[in-house]
Amino acid sequence: MPSLVRDLRYAARTLRKTPGFTAVAILALALGIGLTTAMFSVVYGVLIRGLPYPHGDRIAIVYRNNPAQGIRRQSLPIQDFVDYRAQQQSFTALGAYVPGMVNVSGGERAERVAATWVTADVFQILGVQPMLGRAIRRGEDAPSGAHVAVLSYRMWRERYDGDARILGKSIRVDGLPYTVVGVMPKRFAFPDAEQLWLPLQTDPLASTRGQGPHVITIGELKPGATLASAGADVGAIAQRLALAYPTSDTGFEATAGTFTDWSIGPGPRRLLVTMLGAVFCVLLIACANVMNLLLGRAMHRTREVGIRTALGASRMAIIRQFLAEALVLSVASVAIGVSLAYVGMVAFHRATVNTNFPSFVQIGLHLQVLAFAAAVGVVATLVSGMIPAVQSSRTDVSEVLKDASRGVSGLHIGRLSKGLVMFETALSCALLVAAGLMIESVAKMRTMDPGFATTNVFTAGVAFPDVTTDTARQVAAFQQLTNTLAVSPGFFATLDIASSQGRVFTSADRARTLPVAVVTQRFVKRFLQHGDPIGQRIRLDPSRRGSPWLTIVGVVPDIFGGDPEDPRPPIVFQPFAQAPTSAVYIAARTAGDPMALTRSVRDVVSAVDPDLPMYWPMSLADAIAQPLWFVRVFGTMFMVFGLIALFLATVGLYAVMSFSVSRRTREMGIRMALGAQRRNVVRLILGQGVLQLMVGMLAGLALAAAIVQLLSAILFDVQPRDPVVFGGVVIALMVSGVLACVVPAVRATRTNPLTALREE
Repeated sequence: MPSLVRDLRYAARTLRKTPGFTAVAILALALGIGLTTAMFSVVYGVLIRGLPYPHGDRIAIVYRNNPAQGIRRQSLPIQDFVDYRAQQQSFTALGAYVPGMVNVSGGERAERVAATWVTADVFQILGVQPMLGRAIRRGEDAPSGAHVAVLSYRMWRERYDGDARILGKSIRVDGLPYTVVGVMPKRFAFPDAEQLWLPLQTDPLASTRGQGPHVITIGELKPGATLASAGADVGAIAQRLALAYPTSDTGFEATAGTFTDWSIGPGPRRLLVTMLGAVFCVLLIACANVMNLLLGRAMHRTREVGIRTALGASRMAIIRQFLAEALVLSVASVAIGVSLAYVGMVAFHRATVNTNFPSFVQIGLHLQVLAFAAAVGVVATLVSGMIPAVQSSRTDVSEVLKDASRGVSGLHIGRLSKGLVMFETALSCALLVAAGLMIESVAKMRTMDPGFATTNVFTAGVAFPDVTTDTARQVAAFQQLTNTLAVSPGFFATLDIASSQGRVFTSADRARTLPVAVVTQRFVKRFLQHGDPIGQRIRLDPSRRGSPWLTIVGVVPDIFGGDPEDPRPPIVFQPFAQAPTSAVYIAARTAGDPMALTRSVRDVVSAVDPDLPMYWPMSLADAIAQPLWFVRVFGTMFMVFGLIALFLATVGLYAVMSFSVSRRTREMGIRMALGAQRRNVVRLILGQGVLQLMVGMLAGLALAAAIVQLLSAILFDVQPRDPVVFGGVVIALMVSGVLACVVPAVRATRTNPLTALREE
């Protein structure tokens, strides 16, 4: 231990003597460690940590697949849930829940809120008790159970002013009275930003097996049980059900997965893992950079190492000393990197405000994240410091003492440094291609023409209770709003969508007139390739009994449908009077700020029906941007990764070329003394640097072609192998690389030949 402390003190003193080298090395490592830590904090919070509850890491979801039918990750029919709950051996309990939306009325205004219907086991499984009152009890989740409700902390504070006497009071949910029995703690929002929990009172015998409602099945693993053993357990139950109920259960397999797997899905999981791999590439570039700097430093200290060896220092002592310097650099880099990671987390939180980012995910500097940062620092120390340390320990003492230049050449560092530069260039090229695709995606997203007017347009949701079946009442209410808000048939006029063929809807398209439809051009291209689409008849759901035939009366241009992976899908429009639903969006064009219309629209809706809530008011421009937050946030992150990779690769190439020129001072002096022109010297040095760049870029382009396929989930209207992006990256790398080579090359030409020869 005393020797280690002594080595660290000596390393710190040595590094203080070269502030430029130390600053560059710490900056490079800090950027790599900071990005990696920040990205790991996101991956940990989303994919690893699990639910933020006492036994969150042991909570699992049971779901089923049917490979033959292409069904993946399907929730269980209510009848199957009852059988799984009775037969399973791996969980302390199995519960079920169904998320949805409800109308809460009474008081000064009606409100549309996220709600979840749960069995009594769910709160027990989650291990969270209400802050006030109690949770839903057994028997209350029976078909004839009492109508009780549990409020979220937010709803209790905002709607009911934190009334401590709320317990036992009645509230109206979807037009029915419910008694409040509990209020959950402040941060509880299971499964995702819910504000109300109601008992799941579904009767398994009320519908034919396999045709009733589906429920999400949740359970806590027993001590000693694993996801694998639980999966085998429920898989065996699925086989028994397939034999007992071949009509509904044949071909279905069951398995158990984590709650985050169920909630996040395979696409985002693959993306997050890819991004974590990308920042590890940035970290490797940073380590390669520091390794190159340490190799150059070792070159210039060869005589020092030789003298220390001649005085009795062991090879291990030399290695330990160089590793101590790398460790000092890493410790400082970890401290700065963690600070950068914290800044990145704050920026991430701000970027995901008002998005549908999972509310159960908590991203921060958890102990596990800090431990990861420390581990990354140790790895960075070994990766960047080991090779320079070992190379330095191989110094031939006799050669060094006779001629320092021979000792330097004996380290064989030049070839290794060039290899590191090519490695950095390859990784940077791959990351820059990904960043370029992200830049193009974000640019197209921001300049996208959605196919309809978005300026000064107010939008909001209006919904009848889910239990309402009085379609005549729905049609009458929305027709009354249409007199005020021009929702339908004024939808096309409000959003400035003109028909390219035929007509749009009119007030004559009523409930008992000919069922009609307006389709987009992409629908025509995909499904109606032959003949004039006007007058053709279609059925939206042929498998559903009584599904009507619709006559196409008009075709409109393609419009943005809200899905980044399929921005302009085929769409069929129907008149609301002929296809009423319990929830719709209203749109109103304004002369000024659309949000100034919020209060007046809410008053109009309330006047039509006091139990009818208006929710999610926003401008149409914001409504379009919401589903694209994923592309915007993660695309921007990839852009940052690529730019930092380019910066590090450029610095690395500059350092190697500067080091190479410093080693060849005598050679350059001789060349110029023999008549070589400055341009010849520049061309010589530039040619060597460009060759390294070309080799690295060829490897990087091949790597990029493989990586970009993993990014398809967040590419917006961009081809993964866009030649413009690939070509642009090649040009950017060549320009930055040439600049990194030109500076030391020009500096070499300014050396006085006589001075260079005299110094050697």
